[in-house]
Amino acid sequence: MLGSLTGGGGPGTASEAAHALNGGRPLILLAVPVLWREFFCSLSKGVESASDVQECCRLIEARLTEA
Repeated sequence: MLGSLTGGGGPGTASEAAHALNGGRPLILLAVPVLWREFFCSLSKGVESASDVQECCRLIEARLTEA
């Protein structure tokens, strides 16, 4: 399962992202502030970042074809 984290979601979405990472799940950050992107990407190689919905969909499709 892929997760996404949208900017301004507060501690709830940050907690959900942490759960995804702790569970070894890939995570795609969608339109997050630079600081969030840098932080979450530093935690795992399974984290990617998309600036818009189209890019996010491409990343999801790429992940699904790898599986």
